[in-house]
Amino acid sequence: MRYLASSRVTVQGPREIKQALPRPTEEFQDMKVVAFPSPGNDSHRLSHLNATIESQPSLQGLSKITDRDNRTGITFPAAGEFQLLFKTEKPFTARSLTLQITESPLHARATLEAKQEGGEYTTVAEFEVNRSNTALNVGFDRYAPVVITLPEATATEFKLTLRNVQPSAGLAEVLLSAVPRLERYSEKTLAKMHPTPLPYWGDYLWREQPEPSDQTLILQGEEVIDLTSQLDENGVLTWNVPEGEWTILRMGMAPTLVTNAPASPEATGLEVDKMSKKWVKEHFDRFLGEILRRIPEEDRRSFKVVVQDSYETGGQNMTDGFLEEFQERYGYDPLPYLPVYQGFVVNSQRASDAFLWDVRRMVADKVAYDYVGGLREVSHQHGLTTWLENYGHWGFPGEFLMYGGYLPSRTPAGDPPTRATRP
Repeated sequence: MRYLASSRVTVQGPREIKQALPRPTEEFQDMKVVAFPSPGNDSHRLSHLNATIESQPSLQGLSKITDRDNRTGITFPAAGEFQLLFKTEKPFTARSLTLQITESPLHARATLEAKQEGGEYTTVAEFEVNRSNTALNVGFDRYAPVVITLPEATATEFKLTLRNVQPSAGLAEVLLSAVPRLERYSEKTLAKMHPTPLPYWGDYLWREQPEPSDQTLILQGEEVIDLTSQLDENGVLTWNVPEGEWTILRMGMAPTLVTNAPASPEATGLEVDKMSKKWVKEHFDRFLGEILRRIPEEDRRSFKVVVQDSYETGGQNMTDGFLEEFQERYGYDPLPYLPVYQGFVVNSQRASDAFLWDVRRMVADKVAYDYVGGLREVSHQHGLTTWLENYGHWGFPGEFLMYGGYLPSRTPAGDPPTRATRP
């Protein structure tokens, strides 16, 4: 099972560069390199460099939560309520809030308030910070950022309150920004899934996001440049950078690292790709194929059924040929929208949300067509039927009825329908 991982660098133009781009993870398959004008700059974010930051209870080292380094941060000094206060000399317009917690589980209620001219605070946003379950099968990004889109709020003081915190947890980064971000993009890309076994019907529905009044702060699809052909086999990019600051993403597939269980040590390994008939067939051949090769057909009197246990392996959002199949299905090129995987808003909030809806729709389809349907096909080729536990939890990325619908018939699963409409 794989997901779209990326590393990010920024460069200043105009100049020619020949620069090594970092690999996002150790195990990594290159797919695309894209570049685009950086939305906003340091003046579009509040930090210890342009604001006064205070906390209650009082803490030292608050600059660690705005230093752009997730390896540094603060720990909550006590259980209960924790507040951060950002004060600026000039009015600041906030459009997004990003919280990156330290590597310790946290479940808290949060409120962001802005101070008005009369001295009273008004609520800008109320939301939940739920990173209570950090198991890999509840999201391959175990401590994924919590991103909230804000209705435009202009003030010289902002107050962030977290309730029910524990001293074992903390904050690595707090980014109050004038640049819009895509709300809950970690959840929408299946990087972080529901923390309990039984999410309700509304837990994967998200509100419509307010569009910013300043369109220069969001990325336009035509500004995204494909530089894939200019990356050599050693990961070095050669590019004549245009004027201005540019963000470069080196993107590709990385394993989610979820392993199968329960299983004997000899049969334990990374979960098979749930969106590829090719790899499902390969998996079948390496395990059940060995049994079939070693037991003559006339002796297989009790070996009749292949069982698929309940789905408990979390999400994935990329596989071989995903981008090409996406364009064929939906009728538009996904490449300009790839920065949305990292929370960038492309074209509009609505267009970015619609793109990730299409991604999740395709993931759900392929989990049914390629995993359940694919295993059924290869099983039938060897005279075996399949039996399925038609449900899943701990981050099930599909639909139960569609998932189970590819089980009963003894004929091979058909091709998925073409979906060219947009939500």
